[in-house]
Order: sequence, then C-alpha cells, then structure tokens
Amino acid sequence: MEKNLKIIIGIFLLLSALKVIYTFFVTSPTIFADEYFYSKMAQSYFYFREFSLHGELVKAYPPLYSVLISPAFIFKNMTYVYTAIKIINSVISSLIIFPVYYFAKEILTEKKALLAAILISVAPMSLAFSGYIMSENLFYVLFLTAAYFIYKASKENNLIYDAFAGIFIGLTILTRYLGLALLVPVGIIFLYDLFVTKNKTNKLVTISIALAIFGAWLFRNGYLFGYDLSGIFGTYIREGYPVTFTPLSLTIWTILNFATIIISTGFIFVTAIFSDIKENFRKHPYFYFILFSVLITTLVMMAERTAGSALFKVDTLISLTGRPSARYTDVLTPLIIIGGLVSMKSKLVSNKLIIVMSVLMVLASQLVFFDLFPANNMSLFWLGVVSYFAETAISNIYILTAIYAAILLAVFIAAVILLKYLNTNKLVALMIVFFLALSLVNMFAISQNSNEWSELDDGQLGLWINDNLHGTILIDDSYCNEFDFRDANTLCSKKNKSSLLGFWINEELRVGSKDDETVDYIITRTKLDLKKVYALKGTFVYQVQAV
Repeated sequence: MEKNLKIIIGIFLLLSALKVIYTFFVTSPTIFADEYFYSKMAQSYFYFREFSLHGELVKAYPPLYSVLISPAFIFKNMTYVYTAIKIINSVISSLIIFPVYYFAKEILTEKKALLAAILISVAPMSLAFSGYIMSENLFYVLFLTAAYFIYKASKENNLIYDAFAGIFIGLTILTRYLGLALLVPVGIIFLYDLFVTKNKTNKLVTISIALAIFGAWLFRNGYLFGYDLSGIFGTYIREGYPVTFTPLSLTIWTILNFATIIISTGFIFVTAIFSDIKENFRKHPYFYFILFSVLITTLVMMAERTAGSALFKVDTLISLTGRPSARYTDVLTPLIIIGGLVSMKSKLVSNKLIIVMSVLMVLASQLVFFDLFPANNMSLFWLGVVSYFAETAISNIYILTAIYAAILLAVFIAAVILLKYLNTNKLVALMIVFFLALSLVNMFAISQNSNEWSELDDGQLGLWINDNLHGTILIDDSYCNEFDFRDANTLCSKKNKSSLLGFWINEELRVGSKDDETVDYIITRTKLDLKKVYALKGTFVYQVQAV
C-alpha cells in the first residue's frame, strides 16, 4: 500500500472519530422540516419499505439518504436512533477524502493531492455537517465521486469508467436533484469528443445508466402522484413564479452565488483559477469542462430557486428575494480547490481580474445583511459574526454596506498578496488552519443551538413519549400553524406537518383531528374529556383507547 494512501486512511479514521465525538454534543435536530422529513422517510422505509410521512406517501425529497440512515431504526428508542444516524453521517461524510485525493492526483503531484484531500476534509462542508440529518453528508461525497469518474472516463476513454460515472450520477441525483448538474459536463464532453477530438465516446452509456437509476424514482412518483412535472419532482418544480421574479433578479443571484463560492473557498482558489485559465485549460480540458459546466449550471439552478422566492429582503441596497444558502454551492468547493491548486504556479494576477473580483466583492457586501449562520451558511459563518456585531452598533444601511465592502475587499487583496508571495504548500497550510478553525466554530455553534432546542417543551414532551408510550399517536392539527417551532402554542407546522415533538416519536404518528377515535393517544393543547396521562405547560397527552 502506498504511503500517501496509508495517510489518507489514517486521516479518514481520525476525522470519523472526531465527528462521532462531536455529534454526542448535538442533542436535538434544529433544521425543520428537512431533518424531520429525512428521518421520517427513513423510519417508514425501515418498517414498511415505503417513503411516507404520517402514513401518507411523499415525493418531497429523493430517497437515497433516507435509505442509507434507515438501519438506525433497528433501535426502538429514538434517542439511540438519533445517535446512530449521526454516527452514520460521521463515517459517510468523511469518505470524501478518497475521491478528493484520487481526483486531485490525476492533475496534481501526489503531495499536492494529499494536501487538497486534507484541506477539503477539514472544510466546514465536510467536518461540521455530520450533526445534521441532512443529505449533504452523502451528496458531497457522491457528487465528487461522479465527477471523478466522468473525468477518468473522458481522459482514458474507458467503458468501465463510463459505467461507474453513470452509476454515481444516478446515485447523486437520488440524493439531491442538484445532481442533475452532472449531466451537463457529460453532454458537453460527448459533443467535444464527437466533433473536435473525433474520439470514440461512451457517454451515451453514462447517460443511459444514470437515467435508468434515478428514472426508477421518477416513475414511482409519476405512478403515485401523476405524470406531470409537479407529480414527478415534487416541490422542486414550480407551478408559477411570484411577481418578484425577474430576469434581473435571476442575474443578480447568479452573480451573488458566484461571489459566495469565491468567499467560501477562501478567495485564493478562484483567483488562481482565473489568473492562468488559458494554459491550464489547454493541458486539462476535460477537468475544466467538468468544473465550469457544473459551476455555471449550479449557479443558475440555485439562482432560479432564490430569485423565484416569495420572500423579500428589504434592508439591502439591492432589492433581493430569497436568501443565500452556501450549503448548495459548497458542493463545488472540492473542484474549485483542485482547480486552484493546478493554477497556483502562476503568481501574476492581472489588473483586469483584480477589478472584476473587486466589483464582485462590493456586490457581495449585500450578502452580509442576511443571517450567515449554520446550517445554510457554515462556510460564510465568519461574515455572519461580523454582521452580528456591526449591526448591533450601527443601523445605517449605507455605512454598513461600506464596512462590509471594505472588509471583503481587504481580505481579497490580502489573498492576492499571499498568492504572490507564498508558495503553494504554505498557502494550503494556511487555508487548512483557517478551514479547521471555521469548522470548529461552526461545530460549537451547532452544538449550542441544539442544546437550546433540546430544552424546549416540545422536545422534552417528545422524549417523555419516546420513553413511556407505545401505540398510534395523533398530534392535534388545530395547533399546526405558521409560527416558529419554539412558540409555546405550536405543535407542528401548518405547511408540512413537521414537528419537534414528533421527531422523537418512533411509533405510528398521525397529524389530524382530535376527534379521531381510532388512535391510542392524542397530543393537544385543548382540554378533552379523556384520560390524561401526561401534561407539560399546557400541552396534554390523552389516552383514547387502552393499549
């Protein structure tokens, strides 16, 4: 076994252990409804081999992540289930070190490939996400693995690699629909080989296998919910746009999402890529086809979601809909870092590039007005801290914009200087320290937030039910509203019926009318003429039938 591979395996085991220890300090889910949906889909798959929520079949999220964590439900007690899911996350998310290393080794020296693997493994997207029941733990690994096989298949024109590329593309899409972006470089490389290199291409094999894998899920959705876009893709397809959606808003968010990538990868790597793009594109055309095609596709896909949001941010200089979510663009971080390392031999950054990047940083100042905290913006957390303290002392939007723009410009200029005067190894070492520190801060914040959620009344009630009741349990939908889950009068969400107390119930759970007499227990805030078995600060648990 080669020396570097032994090091990679050692780091994988070390990071997995570190994440497992960290997750014991995460005592409650905090991202609703995502964590709730994934856990309940896993529960229904484990017990009934279906994907349902409260007894109703769902199409909201692709199924692969829920299937992966479903073995955790071998434990009956939900606290053990939750712990097991986090352990699964810790191991799966740590696997990213392997595709990073092997992909980077294709175009970098083994030493630089090792540095790239370490750097990406300690980035917040990799190190801090295991505390969340979120598909990103699996998605980031599969996305990069699929990209690696696309590259290997294109470079070596090998049918086996094309088949593996198709398999991993299909699995990636079955984890998040954002994986559809991987089909774009396959199509571009197919056309490139067909008309430019005149090489034999097997990309139709790749596409066919990918379509067959995720097509089975789409067929299931169509069969159950109708063969239209909404029925097949669920909430990922819009049936219309709010009036706030315009081509301008789409363009603005595409630019802001690109700025997000620049910032979240530490400024240096994107700057390096564009400082020497022509020469490196000539040397590694397939890599850059993959990098730029998935970059542009992801930027546009995420901009479409954000620009089409009905949410409207009023306290920014630019009118913005929606909100930034770096956890979606973070999937590009490994490719950006590998591409940046390829280009770091060039120490010259043109004045034109500096001007363009500076304009982007000024525009990116508007991002800092949003809440840049975990889980959506772990890679931008340091800016969230800056905005928290700045907006505590200053309320003038123009002054704040100037401050945020100045900070971003200063950090960018510092990155240009470091790129010019430090060698690659020192730059990567510096970024490893920065990413590791940022990850640790995120981990601390996530654990603190989860501890606060675990002390909420609904969480405590759910834990009591988990320990004491068995049977069919109903949550009174009269108390499903649009308020925060931490509101005392909220038992579940009006929109999607997700529930903090319901998370801890590993029994048959329904959300409906309190007049339902077919259940064993009812949870409500209304006083009923039934046997009360428990009460907590105005929330009552009644027994309907003897169990």
